[in-house]
Amino acid sequence: MPVWNGETFLGQTIESLLVQDYGNFELIILDNLSTDRTPKICKVYAQKDPSVKYLVIAICPFNYRLSGYALDRSITRIRSVDLCIGVGRLISVNS
Repeated sequence: MPVWNGETFLGQTIESLLVQDYGNFELIILDNLSTDRTPKICKVYAQKDPSVKYLVIAICPFNYRLSGYALDRSITRIRSVDLCIGVGRLISVNS
């Protein structure tokens, strides 16, 4: 999950993922050098729940969002698995 200065809704977003019925997942939070309380919020969740991983990655110029391409390359370097990522959109999976 890419984030930059997302303190307003970050806690609510992480909570909504953690309360899901499906528990076999890893939440990787990629922070693009946030200057608000985002790092503190992420660290609290990473300490409380082992499925939450918090990483600070400076990929793009300071005030730009992580692009899908840059984000994909960073995750590939971090994890040797393919991941599907929604960037900036609400995604829904229907069973």
